[in-house]
Amino acid sequence: MSAVTNELLTSLLYHCGHPTSGSQEELLRSTLRAFSRIPYENFTKIIAYAEMSAQRWKQTPAEVVRGFTQHGTGGTCFPLTHTLVYFLRTLGYDAAPILADRRYGADTHCAALLRLTHDAWHLIDPGYMIFSPCRLPNLPLESARSLSLRYTLAHGEIELRPTLDATRIELYTVGAGAEPRYRLTYKVSPVDESAFNSAWDRSFSWEMMTYPILSVLEGDRHIYFQKNSLIIRSATETIQKTLTPEQVALDLGPRLKIAPEVLTNALKYVKRS
Repeated sequence: MSAVTNELLTSLLYHCGHPTSGSQEELLRSTLRAFSRIPYENFTKIIAYAEMSAQRWKQTPAEVVRGFTQHGTGGTCFPLTHTLVYFLRTLGYDAAPILADRRYGADTHCAALLRLTHDAWHLIDPGYMIFSPCRLPNLPLESARSLSLRYTLAHGEIELRPTLDATRIELYTVGAGAEPRYRLTYKVSPVDESAFNSAWDRSFSWEMMTYPILSVLEGDRHIYFQKNSLIIRSATETIQKTLTPEQVALDLGPRLKIAPEVLTNALKYVKRS
């Protein structure tokens, strides 16, 4: 039995009602459960880009946790991954960030690697709501496509496929009765701090800064908001609504416990752009 000595992680666990002591494995589960409640959102990033430089507002772990506990906010993939890796290392695990390519560009996403056994890396991706460690194929030994791995998560099923050159892993989402849908390609080699920060800096100029995005788990449901469209998915149904800017602040904010003024402020800047 051990206790978390890091004050920042302790405050997150306490805020989410999770124990701050236990075995290393128990604390890992508690940390990932708590972290899964932090929303992926670019509202705070839009505000930062409008009010200060990107270099001045690349969220630290303290700012991510403070924003979540005080205002219900989170961040995009870079600050969330940076914070998650920091916490995993705090717990004594071997962890590192990785970059990923999406259809619209290289190094436009990131995630975390976690080593749970001597020879196996596991994937955790806050941007795609992957908070249960998913073992990666042990490249290059398990590079055959037949060794693709599927995982059932709280909000759906994913498939991890090694590329034919055994250097990368492709992420697919799997829907009932449909072909798996390609999402992105992870570069499974840990990235150094300089390359990670460079990609983070470039993210402030991406198109996604021109419209709001929010993604968060609510129990067994996945809530996703983009531009003006709200989608709520569960294992049994999908609900889609169109929200006005006023509804975003008045309805979405209280539901997700995000300060309405944060949402209103970000939408004001989006409207100006």
